Amino acid sequence: MSKRPSVVFQVNEVLRKAFHEGFGRSRHSDKRNAMNNDKEYDTYTKNKIYSQKTYKATNKTCVAFVKHCRENYGIKYLFEINPEMFKSFIEKGDFKHGKPYDPKTAATYYSQILKMQNAYNTINNFNSVFADKSYKNFVGKSEKKKIQMPREIHNQIIKKAYENKYTNGLAFDTARALGLRVTEITNLRKEDFKFCNDKFLEIHIHKSKGGRSRDINIESLTSIQVNTVLTTYNYFKNSLSEHDRLFINKSDSYEKTFSRIRDSITEDYTYCGIHSMRKEFANDYYDRRIQEGIKDEQAEKELTEILGHTRTEVLDSYLK
Repeated sequence: MSKRPSVVFQVNEVLRKAFHEGFGRSRHSDKRNAMNNDKEYDTYTKNKIYSQKTYKATNKTCVAFVKHCRENYGIKYLFEINPEMFKSFIEKGDFKHGKPYDPKTAATYYSQILKMQNAYNTINNFNSVFADKSYKNFVGKSEKKKIQMPREIHNQIIKKAYENKYTNGLAFDTARALGLRVTEITNLRKEDFKFCNDKFLEIHIHKSKGGRSRDINIESLTSIQVNTVLTTYNYFKNSLSEHDRLFINKSDSYEKTFSRIRDSITEDYTYCGIHSMRKEFANDYYDRRIQEGIKDEQAEKELTEILGHTRTEVLDSYLK
């Protein structure tokens, strides 16, 4: 007689199959296929997991949830789960801090449980419901809205970085001038500065987020931004080979340096890191293009390409 698999094993099997179905596929392509066939986009995407990061996060949440169901309700199979169990899981709250989950965290858990539910139903041709939106009655209050760090604070941070260590100042200045992620700064090499007949043309960003590379044409930058980038290049050009990285520290090191200087200047904006300067760049670029008479859609498309994203919807988290 075969041994009944544990509920944790059942979760692992379901999510592994969901990951197998989605890995290597494009979620955006699946959405387009659904729309082209006059179907809701989640008809193609709801039972798939597309990235390893999402798989690991979803697995962690779902395993914690089914353990809760097993310990409190004695379930042996996933089909025994119902929305009341998820409500009690959310009502339990964050044991580490002894308070209810905030709405954003609870919503993330809800979407992860739905992913398990949809994958499970697809595999077994069931119609089980593991969770519904009644969980919202048990979440805490929304966190205070996070405000973008002002330009003046960025200016002070960069100035102090130059005073403490000149190359840190260059790193922060260049990140803001180009709207770069911190990992893009640490991967920047001398050969990425492109010239033709001594005329500066563009910056190449090599395999950033999602493995995508892009070029930032200097025509999309202001004269101040171009001068900032050239100052960085001229500082390093005689001391580095073409393949050498300009900024040799790890990303975490620059993030910690930024946070340390920020905290020495202000007690506010503790949630803002180097990425805050990327948002400043985005807002500046968008406002400048709109003032030049460019339509919203075109400005957003240009900015999306410069920042290295694939969807204009991502700009919602950047623009004021």
